[in-house]
Amino acid sequence: MLQENVKGVIERLARIAPQKSTLPVLQNIKIETRAGDIYFSATDLEIGATIRVSGKVQDEGAITLPASLLKEFISNLKNGVITIETDDAHRAHVSSGKSEATIAGIDADEFPMLPAIDGDALVGIDGNNFKLAIDRVVFAAKSEKDALSQPILAGVHMRVSDTMVTLEAADGYRMSQYFIDLFEPSEYGDFIIPSKTMREMALMIGADDVVEVAPANNGNRLAFRFGATQIVTRIIEGSYPEIARLVPTQCVARLIVETNEMSRTVKLSNPFDDESQAVYLDFDGADTLVISTRKIERGNFNGTIEGSFEGEKSRVALNSRFLGEALQYSKVERVSLEMNGEKGAFVIRETGNDAWLNLITPMTVR
Repeated sequence: MLQENVKGVIERLARIAPQKSTLPVLQNIKIETRAGDIYFSATDLEIGATIRVSGKVQDEGAITLPASLLKEFISNLKNGVITIETDDAHRAHVSSGKSEATIAGIDADEFPMLPAIDGDALVGIDGNNFKLAIDRVVFAAKSEKDALSQPILAGVHMRVSDTMVTLEAADGYRMSQYFIDLFEPSEYGDFIIPSKTMREMALMIGADDVVEVAPANNGNRLAFRFGATQIVTRIIEGSYPEIARLVPTQCVARLIVETNEMSRTVKLSNPFDDESQAVYLDFDGADTLVISTRKIERGNFNGTIEGSFEGEKSRVALNSRFLGEALQYSKVERVSLEMNGEKGAFVIRETGNDAWLNLITPMTVR
């Protein structure tokens, strides 16, 4: 195997393998040779990933090695051929050039068997579009520790219809939604996928990949196949809320502004209200949008944004982190800000792109 091929694989899988576990083997990466190929696998029992690596196989076998140790050792080797040999004591002898090491492992038989894929793919999605969609949605999901009472909000809702894939995430205060048009008809599917799975997968998808989605483990899990990688994840049980109904059909004011300038101004306001994280947007109904904070104890911030404005005079208080993150993940020069007064939903869209929208619930600040 070549170091430059193995390094990235180990780094990706090391993010999945837990650093601490009551099952020590979960902290390891499984290395297996079969049918002339080399496979690297890791799992935390929620998500499991296997990546095929090209190399020369002399004998078939398997071993598991500590993910953190393997990552650190492999990443510091020079580019070149890496040789791995195992012995009967579950140790691996790893050598490359003038460097060699012996790493204590755990019997591969103790490594959990990853669920099998049941059948044909439900849908094939362009990798670039899927990766983009994940990045534009997953940030709005609740963290696992904050979603104990609503575990479905710690996931990304993926709905597959005949001609479209919809990804959406929400945390109760904001939501993000992205639509992917399909070139070929697909099977229907409706899944809630852990946000961790989606984040890790987005880091693995290559530019030229087609992501196939297929049922696994008798439909209890979901598999994603792309390039030399296969990911199997648990599905969060439950019915995802109909968050699309929260999107207003019309707005009081629509403001088109430069994304970078709006993002920079919001960042400038952040230090002045680190307690409530409130930022105020005031539109005068003509040609001025003022962004400000009102925590006099720390001082205050006041900035003006230029753009193309229409509608009625409007004001809204928003969580500055939510607003900043939405702007951060926008990929176009200008965004459309749709204001609906102090209590109405605030919607961000991209100009020239109907695939993505972000909604933020206004704050009630006294």
